[in-house]
Amino acid sequence: MTESASLESNTNHIGTKENSSSLYTRIRMTPTERFLVVTLNGAFWGVVVGAYLGGRQAGFQYLAERAHRLPTTVQSWYYYHKWKNYKVALGAFKRGSIYALRVAGVCAVYEGIETTVDHVQEEVNAASSIAAGVGTAAIVGILARLPRSSFMRSMKFGAIGGGTIGLLQDIANWHHGKPPTYFTKLTSRS
Repeated sequence: MTESASLESNTNHIGTKENSSSLYTRIRMTPTERFLVVTLNGAFWGVVVGAYLGGRQAGFQYLAERAHRLPTTVQSWYYYHKWKNYKVALGAFKRGSIYALRVAGVCAVYEGIETTVDHVQEEVNAASSIAAGVGTAAIVGILARLPRSSFMRSMKFGAIGGGTIGLLQDIANWHHGKPPTYFTKLTSRS
């Protein structure tokens, strides 16, 4: 068997017992790879969003704190904008760091729950993604101390988001030769 044929057989047979790391493969990534990619992706977008919001808030705050004594000369306007830019950069860094940690933490919790449910079920399907979405929403809702209505809304969004992600992953696995077990069970009964 050639090297390319062995690589093809490993990637085409997602979920076979011969390779334990490919047993829980989703979107052609092992759980460790997926955990790393999703968490780093979440951290990146947390930095982007947090830096934008933090910089904007710091700029408004700087203006509000100095609105009663705005500069009058060209030189004082120069220093006003110089210090404002420093404050904006500092605010962007602080808020970006906080958001990066929060979003990366949420992504890590989601992937951890999803992988754990995959191992418990001993298969990869949309149910573990739904459980991960609901579980992550519950943890975030409890930590954020959301009111009951907001908590229930976050649980719904977690279930819908997890279900969407799970179904898309099932479709991707099906496209690569491994149909979901719930579909094979349904078609074998009829």
